[in-house]
Amino acid sequence: MPDTRAGAIRPILKWAGGKRQLLPELRPFYPRRFTGYFEPELRGSRAPSRLFTVPVYRRPPDLGDGPYYTRAEIEQGALKGKGLEIAWVQDPVALYEVQVQGSGRIHLTEGGVLSIGFGGSNNRPYTAIGGVLADMGVMRRDEANWPAIRDWLKRNPQDGREVMRKNERYIFFKDTRTAGAAGSQGVPLTAQRSLAVAAAFTPFGTPVWIDTQRPVAGKPGQLEIYRRLLIAQDSGAAIKGPARGDVFFGGGTRAADWAGRMVGTGQAIVLVPNRG
Repeated sequence: MPDTRAGAIRPILKWAGGKRQLLPELRPFYPRRFTGYFEPELRGSRAPSRLFTVPVYRRPPDLGDGPYYTRAEIEQGALKGKGLEIAWVQDPVALYEVQVQGSGRIHLTEGGVLSIGFGGSNNRPYTAIGGVLADMGVMRRDEANWPAIRDWLKRNPQDGREVMRKNERYIFFKDTRTAGAAGSQGVPLTAQRSLAVAAAFTPFGTPVWIDTQRPVAGKPGQLEIYRRLLIAQDSGAAIKGPARGDVFFGGGTRAADWAGRMVGTGQAIVLVPNRG
């Protein structure tokens, strides 16, 4: 019988009137694999220039349900001249990072911040490039966290472009016109309280208690206990099955550090209302 840690959860979930508690049905899934994601920030412009050469595309009007252009074809100009550019950025690795994370904030040279969120995909399969680098012998699989991957991509721009193209999935964006990231549920995400799940197994809006470990900020190799109540509010191409959860850490350097290094196992308890 798994340890549901009901004693730890009970004080959090009392009804405001205090007459009963939202704790009766605990549905444990374990072992569970937890990762993290965040909202990257990058520099960009509304117009192309010598500095800002990498386009950020909105969803093409002819995008259907079938496979669309691959990442390589899009980067080689398949959508050029169609008026689909939302903005232009400087760093292709940073844009790839935003595509993996699903949202980001572009600090515009014209002034202001453009918040972009998921607007669609090219309906191609997602491939984790950490596995690609491991197969190439560049790094061990247990070393393939995002900080290490990002560092290698930046130090090897030509080979890095080809490695990123191994992931054929390409993300299109939209201007969310919000101050922060929004999830698949259509509501703003809250740092360390929003969880990306496979919605077919865990419906959006479901409270989930997680018991795992998180990297210690700024201290590679060190972990700390991480137990929190989160709400299922987002999804992602890499989040598949009932035994996966992706914690949203917000924005900033510390959030990027946590998210980039978090790969942990643990327990998740899905809470549902008492029908009694």
